[in-house]
Amino acid sequence: MNRIRVLTFSSICLLVFGATKAENSGKNPNVVIIYEGGTRVPFIVRWPAKVKPGVSNALVSQIDFTASFARLLNIKLAPTDACDSRDILDAFLGKDTIGLPYIVEEAGSALALRSGNWKYIESPQIKNMKPLQGGNKAALYNLAIDTAETNNIIAGHPEKVAEMAKILNEIRNGKSLR
Repeated sequence: MNRIRVLTFSSICLLVFGATKAENSGKNPNVVIIYEGGTRVPFIVRWPAKVKPGVSNALVSQIDFTASFARLLNIKLAPTDACDSRDILDAFLGKDTIGLPYIVEEAGSALALRSGNWKYIESPQIKNMKPLQGGNKAALYNLAIDTAETNNIIAGHPEKVAEMAKILNEIRNGKSLR
């Protein structure tokens, strides 16, 4: 296991640390693609003057640093600046335990939408990726009970699939995240 030791000399210092790929503790072994083993990574925010120690399950994404830190620094972003970045500063500071309503994940030509404990993967036909169950071109997982993403439950949840596919399609067709 890799370790990092950080020394801070002031309680006014903000430190943010995130990884680029997860250890595979129970997650799908396809860590460099669309599954949680490649996207769910450790993330640490340390700011003794503002953030209380603890663990959060808030849904956050590193792509949202720009909008979040712009707010922290009182910088106004133009609509075309970091258009995929959303302000989730409250989640970073431990004030919001839910975070984003959804995040988009991408690996090659595959797209996925995470929303709460649900993950919808669309057309995951990627080189070296194991086939989905039943030859499906889409998948739905309940990450609360299946973090390894081994049980594609798409057939049993048509309403959830339709809802998540609609959101993903709107984003693909240019709907701004902000």
